[in-house]
Amino acid sequence: MAKVDWITWKTSPKEIINPSVVNEKIFDYFQNYNTYMNPVVYEQLKHEANVGGLSKNALIIDGNSYANEIAEDILCKIDEIKEIMNTLSEKINNSIEEQKVFEKQQLVESIENKIVSEKEKLNNIISNVEIQNSLIASGENPSDVAYIINDHINKLSERLEQAKAL
Repeated sequence: MAKVDWITWKTSPKEIINPSVVNEKIFDYFQNYNTYMNPVVYEQLKHEANVGGLSKNALIIDGNSYANEIAEDILCKIDEIKEIMNTLSEKINNSIEEQKVFEKQQLVESIENKIVSEKEKLNNIISNVEIQNSLIASGENPSDVAYIINDHINKLSERLEQAKAL
């Protein structure tokens, strides 16, 4: 799992890994490979190995058709590559899904921790006379500060709901 120490309560839910975007790019890369490999290389090589210049009967040396054996080996290798690509695609998809869960969890926890912190600040302002006097002495209205913090908590709560919905 990749590190997610960059995720804080400020992280936008849009910054969390998006499996569909990554899978689409992987599909495009594999599709580009398949577009070239299947009709151009694989099918032509298969045709030549079956009925063309690489067939079992086209070039026989000491009773063996080495060109056909090599062509068949190449076709098998191409099939193996296809299987590897499918397996790789599945593993990447699984890793991306795991990463998304991990990142989402980190984001939710970060926002929840920030909400707890802000609520503690709000409670201190409301209940602590010394803090209220300090705010008044610095020209701040404790009610205004409490309102701002409460508004911030509400916005964080909205952000938390967005993060949970990922």
